[in-house]
Order: sequence, then structure tokens, then C-alpha cells
Amino acid sequence: MKDAQRELTKRLQKGEFQSLSPFVDDQGTIRVGGRVDTALVSYDAKHPILLPSNHRVSFLITKHVHARGHQGVAIATAKIKTKYRILKGNKLSKKTKRQCVFCKRLAHQTETQIMAALPQIWLAPHTLPFFHTSCDYFGPISVRLSRNKQGKYYGVIFTCLNTQAVHLEMAVDLSTMNFLQVLRRFFSLRGYPATVMSDSGTQMFGAERER
Repeated sequence: MKDAQRELTKRLQKGEFQSLSPFVDDQGTIRVGGRVDTALVSYDAKHPILLPSNHRVSFLITKHVHARGHQGVAIATAKIKTKYRILKGNKLSKKTKRQCVFCKRLAHQTETQIMAALPQIWLAPHTLPFFHTSCDYFGPISVRLSRNKQGKYYGVIFTCLNTQAVHLEMAVDLSTMNFLQVLRRFFSLRGYPATVMSDSGTQMFGAERER
């Protein structure tokens, strides 16, 4: 530990690591200070040994802790801090996990299946924006109606299936009548689309019956 702390001695003399309140114990080892002297834990947990991140000892400690379970970065760093305080220890734990062969084997492999072909209406050339359109609701959004009254409004998003252009409208509620009013406002600005795709919302079925 003392050999690993040689480079820290010069930095300590320059006034670095003040936030860690470092001190030298009776054996000449640099430890982290603090206000936890009365805690019911071991002395190493209260005042862990301060180590640099670029020393071989720090790497071996991190590798040893990681090998006992191959847990995540945060868990490995927390276990190390029960006895050692490695500068930039979280970064060293990430590097150790990234180099671990066992963790690479357990890592989830990305799927390699081929996606289905796009629908024909998504690839219609030479069509105007919103000629093929999808429609969906989002929200609710809390709106202040008066000093002591709030209401819930909804957003309606129309997406052009060819250009991915977006048109937004506002709906006061989820009723069929209000959705028809939203459609009228959309048609007056963008024209009548050839296709309007949507989910299975009740207002969508109601608008289909009303047309």
C-alpha cells in the first residue's frame, strides 16, 4: 500500500484531496478521513486506504472484487470502498468489467433478424404531405382554466407516413364529436388524406361510423 501511495504523497503535500480529509495513520498509510468515527463499522470502512487509479495494486483489487460475482459497476465500486478508496474508482470498475471475458459471454447479444418490408403507403412517391397519415392521442395535459379550476386536455398528433412531417391539434376530451372537430381543423389546413391510420380508440370507431 505504501509503495502504491508514493505518487499520492507529493500531491498530498500540494494540498490536493482536501475534500477527502486525508491523514496518515500510525503505520504511515494514507487514509480517508471524515466524520464517521463513531459509526459501528470496521476501521477500514470508516477510513479506507487511499489509492491511485493507475497503479497495478488498484487494478488487482478491482479485478479481484469484480471476479467475486461479476456484478455491476456500482456494486463493485461500493464493495471496494469498504476497505479502499481508489481515485476514479468507478472508471476503473467500468474498465475492468469491459475487459472481463466472462461478462462478455454473458452480455446480451443484439438480435439479428431481418425486419419486414415497409408498407406500400409508406413508400408512395410523388405524393403531397399528409396524403397518407397516421393519427394518435397523447396526454392528458393539465391546463389551468381559472384560478381554482384545472382541466385535462389531450394532444392529437398527425404524422405523414412518407415525409414524417408532424401536425399537432388539441382535443378537449376523448369524445367522438370532439375528434370530428379535430379532423375538420386538420382537413382545412392539410387537405383530405387518402388514408388515415389509427389505433383502436373508441373515438376513432365513432368517427368511422359518423362519416
